[in-house]
Amino acid sequence: MNDPLEVIWSCFDAPSVAFAAEETSRWPAGALERLIALGVICDAEPAQHAVCPNCPDHHVEKVLFRTGPNGVRYFVPCPETLRVEVPVQQLRRWTIDFDAVASMASGAIVESGRCTSIVAGRLWRLGRVNWQGSHRDVVLVRGLMWPDGAQLAPRIDGTGRAILVVADRVPPRQFWPDLPPPVVALSAIARSSDAAILIDRADIVATVQEVDAANRQVRPLALTPKQQKQVFRSAAADVLKSAVKDEDFVSAYREHGSYRKAAKALSERLGVTVSKDAVQRAVASAGGIEAVKSDDSSESVQRTVASQRHDRQRKFASPSQPPDLE
Repeated sequence: MNDPLEVIWSCFDAPSVAFAAEETSRWPAGALERLIALGVICDAEPAQHAVCPNCPDHHVEKVLFRTGPNGVRYFVPCPETLRVEVPVQQLRRWTIDFDAVASMASGAIVESGRCTSIVAGRLWRLGRVNWQGSHRDVVLVRGLMWPDGAQLAPRIDGTGRAILVVADRVPPRQFWPDLPPPVVALSAIARSSDAAILIDRADIVATVQEVDAANRQVRPLALTPKQQKQVFRSAAADVLKSAVKDEDFVSAYREHGSYRKAAKALSERLGVTVSKDAVQRAVASAGGIEAVKSDDSSESVQRTVASQRHDRQRKFASPSQPPDLE
């Protein structure tokens, strides 16, 4: 056993988990204490049967107890000595704290959200991770391959978007009625530290990419609402760039006198949404409000002067030509 967590992953999917004192005594030195310190195992009900400590044949008997002035004492019947006292430490047992494992896995994997139990002792939502512009749920499941495990599948995901975490055994692709979600095994990606479970996220990313690629061969993944909005905005921006030039924004601003009114007028004329920010950027590129207003005034003066010259030419005929007579 290279890591104490190995015993957790190998037993995580068992219907009933209890580590007896006799079993833990064969673990590597310090393994039990380390798992207790991590908080992934906790005390279970004391053993109801025990090995007779006096007899070489190690017969197993039902534990009896007697309450006295010094507390509770435990015994087993023995054909040789009638009754033999059993040390209380020999009766201690531990089990996996499944909620604690789920909470620690959540802290090591997800970036937002909190760990919540969906089906007690069987299914947990660990939270969400950011993935290519959207979010994906991460769930931990226990007993997926049990006879009733198929009933959990619809509660996980039917689109292949959720990331599924199991302790050790990854179900085959045909287990899923629809697109299979990416499944990662804690036994392959997790290790223990002094106070936490550490998980290699790179392995999760590789698994998700592989399963997503396989699922796209079957059915292209639908865009999320956020991705749809991004695509729409990008397309609208392309249409806007091809249909409207900065000069159009500036002219609309000169005509209407405000960014909002100019944007509204352009939107109605072009049939696409024009933001006031686009008008503001165009005005800024032209030198700002004062420069745009100054240019507008200059053009107005030039038009006025040109008009006056034209009027004088019409009013005063050339000396070489006789005046028109009516």
